[in-house]
Amino acid sequence: MKIELLQISSEQLEPTDSGYPENWECFDILIELDLCVENNQSNSVYFEFYVSSPSALALRPSNSFMPPTLVLEEFDWNIIKTHVEKLLARANGCNSWGQVALKLDGLIRPYDINSIAW
Repeated sequence: MKIELLQISSEQLEPTDSGYPENWECFDILIELDLCVENNQSNSVYFEFYVSSPSALALRPSNSFMPPTLVLEEFDWNIIKTHVEKLLARANGCNSWGQVALKLDGLIRPYDINSIAW
């Protein structure tokens, strides 16, 4: 399967698909990806990850697991999209969303694990 990126957004930002964090030097933003198999937009699935600044990572609690996170010095939608597209290219050729989830485990995660086909 070839993965198509339909949308990158964050409910923590306004507008959700192009807004920016209030603090440009300390941010920890949950990003949602709307993905589909190329030319099959009606059956999209959602994955998520965080985009965080190094200073925001320092504020996360010690002795805990960290969710999938892209670390950037400065929040930039274009850089985020470039990283996501490169990441998704690694999963092209998978046969199911479950395989995509396993291949990209630790980098992005399904929004709802029960909504993807294994």
